Amino acid sequence: MRLISIVLLTLAYMQGFAQYTDNPLLGKHWATLSGGLNTADNVSWQACASAAMRGETMMTQARIAYSQELIEVANDTCTFRKNNLTELAVMWGDGWGGKHWYVTGTLGFGFNVRMYCDDKDYGGYRYLTAVTIGLPAQIDVGVLFGKYSGITLSMLGNWNFRQAYAGAHLGFTRRF
Repeated sequence: MRLISIVLLTLAYMQGFAQYTDNPLLGKHWATLSGGLNTADNVSWQACASAAMRGETMMTQARIAYSQELIEVANDTCTFRKNNLTELAVMWGDGWGGKHWYVTGTLGFGFNVRMYCDDKDYGGYRYLTAVTIGLPAQIDVGVLFGKYSGITLSMLGNWNFRQAYAGAHLGFTRRF
């Protein structure tokens, strides 16, 4: 009985080892420039640049993004300046891909600089700058045309204490 258990465990290990394949994104580097809309300040436009690489065990992604208020609400009394948000983030996650496609997901840590209009205690408005930390997340679905270039649909967001948002982008990706 003991010998049968050892043989079965050895066979199961060998079968599991034989089915292992490297992640197709292993060793790949790519950069994406994208633009879209998000939910910051009702509706904002956003531009984003991100760079990613897939290492031996996980993917690392960095992004810089800028959002600016696009649509003012009807009761917005502070119309002399637009609210905006600049974000720097480093994220970790993983993904999978084929010859002409990939899907990735990352979550990480970021800094946000928000410039916004706020009520003064004694009436009127003032333009403030606040720095906060955030939890950025990003999901990318990409299609490659040729060996190095493609388009990417990105769903991204940032949970923070000043202006949390979720958004969607369409971008151009270049693989190196």
